[in-house]
Amino acid sequence: LLEATARHDMEAIVTMPGIPHLPAPKTWAIDTAAMQAFIGVGERTTTDLCTRLGSHKSLKGVYQSYESPISGRWLPVSYKTYEQVASLVHNVSVRHCKRRLQFALSPYWAVKKGGDNTTFEDSIAGIAALAAQPNIDIIAPQEGRGTGKSALFWPHEADLQVASVDPNL
Repeated sequence: LLEATARHDMEAIVTMPGIPHLPAPKTWAIDTAAMQAFIGVGERTTTDLCTRLGSHKSLKGVYQSYESPISGRWLPVSYKTYEQVASLVHNVSVRHCKRRLQFALSPYWAVKKGGDNTTFEDSIAGIAALAAQPNIDIIAPQEGRGTGKSALFWPHEADLQVASVDPNL
């Protein structure tokens, strides 16, 4: 991956192990009992990444694949956990890569009408709360467009039919 991105003068953000979460029906809830073990795994995998590939010019950072929603009852734990993992990645990468790798995450927007989801305003507040965390570098929201849970659009598209913007939907 890194060689391919370098050939095309691009940067790569590679995945790291996902934060442990509870099984259904509490799928979005972080398994706090497993976090101490996860922090150890995160430190070892980040150290290994830096040792083997830290000097690679296309390595930009790491992506946390735990897909937390951006609003709801589990958020205080999610935000604290994201911040803890981001801080770990930054500290370990500065020590072992001799530079600060960026930390990226991709929270899940879910504002489907008629469900038990939250409002668009709650989602905006959730993204703002994540952006306020000092160690989170990149927020790439999963907008749920293909699942009908939410859709991002430009202001000029607000009154357009979805089919006129994206015929595949």
